[in-house]
Amino acid sequence: MKKRSNPSRQRPKHPKSTARPAKRTGRTAKSPKETPIREGRPGKVVVFKGGGRNNELTKIAGSLRFRGLTETAIAGALQAINMAACSPPLDADEVERIAESVSEYEAGHEAAFGWLGDVDEDDPQFLAYPYIVKGALTVLDGNMGQGKSTFTCAIAAAVTTGRPPPFVDDIEKGSVLFMSAEDDPSRVLKPRLMQAGADVSKVRYQEEPFTLDERGLTLLRLELVANTPALVVIDPIIAFMKEGTDGNKATETMHFMVQIDQLARDFDTAILIVRHLRKARADHAMHQGIGSISISARVRSGLILAPHPDDPRLRAVAHAKSNYAEPGPTIVFEMQNTGPRSHPRVKWHACEPELTVGELLAPPEAERGRPPRERDTATAWLESVLRKGPVKKKVLDGWAKEEGVSLPTLRRAGEALGVVKSKDGKASVWALP
Repeated sequence: MKKRSNPSRQRPKHPKSTARPAKRTGRTAKSPKETPIREGRPGKVVVFKGGGRNNELTKIAGSLRFRGLTETAIAGALQAINMAACSPPLDADEVERIAESVSEYEAGHEAAFGWLGDVDEDDPQFLAYPYIVKGALTVLDGNMGQGKSTFTCAIAAAVTTGRPPPFVDDIEKGSVLFMSAEDDPSRVLKPRLMQAGADVSKVRYQEEPFTLDERGLTLLRLELVANTPALVVIDPIIAFMKEGTDGNKATETMHFMVQIDQLARDFDTAILIVRHLRKARADHAMHQGIGSISISARVRSGLILAPHPDDPRLRAVAHAKSNYAEPGPTIVFEMQNTGPRSHPRVKWHACEPELTVGELLAPPEAERGRPPRERDTATAWLESVLRKGPVKKKVLDGWAKEEGVSLPTLRRAGEALGVVKSKDGKASVWALP
């Protein structure tokens, strides 16, 4: 789709009319009272009669209001049409009341609709390809205390400096808006961003706590008009739903999500919302986040952050949903301790394309009741296979499945053996050291 212009920089002219103009004919009206109005298919003559006169004049008044005409102009046009096309004409006071009533509506409603043929095709845009979409919503799901805020601050820091993290080729440089219901700006947000190397002069934050009800959405829209950011972070999204909203009800959540998504579209900005994971197991990774599935349905990209299954010191971010591109490889990072009173610093590790979101969300082996010696058995099997030579990871996955070895167990067996991972084109290859 064609990019939308920044409302703070450009105001649209009066929208094009959606009406199809009638062809001219050579007929001459006999008298003002008998002049017909041509409408719809060329050649079809319409004269407003009886009870339909009020409705027809109201439609015309609405069309004129859409084009920005004032009440006086609308009233003058309606009086002329009333005398020319209504049989018999309405009382002049009634026409004035129609003009007055319709003029109360905001002008420009016609811009809500358009002809698809007038739309220019365009490729989806990304803040950080393919993980964070521009002009749409991206969600980051994860349990509390696992590094979601540290990760979002690292991404925000990259945006403010224009220096991309190693897992993307480039990142859009610009300002960032943080809407955080949990992090104190002086004790948490600013120190964390500075630890990530951010240019904090390009970061705005929500100073007054408010939810995104009608007033809150207006405040946010005004902020986006005044300081259009490249990235907006809303953390956590559930905390910003208006009071009384049931986040688990699709009917209530969907309307809220549509309004947030519309802001992303109107200002062509990337909005990253953050969610906590629910304790109960879900049938799909994108349904694991707290709240209605309408939240997952509205976002165009979904990321899930969890501890690395092979190393609890590491964190992994898997691409669970990607509507506009192929999912990106799983991001791996480490939160390095910088002191007892300091916030951790992110150290990026190499991406792991073979690490799946299912493995991140799978419970530990002990909780699944796996036999203690299963990893030892898998390690012995893997060693015997790789002793014959390097093997592509996809091939190993198939063989492991046939042997009854799960992918998480296979990965742990590989770590135990210290396998060497290399690339053959795009394929991952395992070999003994």
